[in-house]
Amino acid sequence: AVRAERYWTAVEIGGPASVLTKLLALQRRRGAGIERGETCERLAELHADDRSKQLTEEAAQAFLSGGDLARARGTAERLMVKHPLDVATVSCASAIMLAVRDFQRAATWLRRALGAWDGAGDRGDGDPIRADLWRRLGDAERGRQDEAAAQIAYRRSVDAAPGSIGARASRRGL
Repeated sequence: AVRAERYWTAVEIGGPASVLTKLLALQRRRGAGIERGETCERLAELHADDRSKQLTEEAAQAFLSGGDLARARGTAERLMVKHPLDVATVSCASAIMLAVRDFQRAATWLRRALGAWDGAGDRGDGDPIRADLWRRLGDAERGRQDEAAAQIAYRRSVDAAPGSIGARASRRGL
């Protein structure tokens, strides 16, 4: 009982974020899936900055790797509502939508973000992440059975960063 009381006193002094951060570190080390996602979500609620977004992205990916596709999808949808033009968010959310085979949603999100960036004069030339997003758009369009749109997206991937992994994958789609 004394040992337990010391433990809970330490928890109270350290605060919930401190305990959750330690728990998350342990879950990362052991490769936890769903449990890590839940911890990330709890920690994200305690942060109001970019750290919250990063933790929510990690939660979505953890749910996906743990096999909870519904929670991964829901978390990705919430992320896209809050951060529709954030590169990391679009990357995370589109990967989840492709994994759950929601090609329409993935294509919509990717077209919106890539179009907005292009419209702002930010073509992402030389950016391997942008090349991968164009490749994902090609995959989503192919999943929607729109081969012409897939070919355009794959070519944009190659144009964005010719030597990137996304561009190499796009060449296979061409």
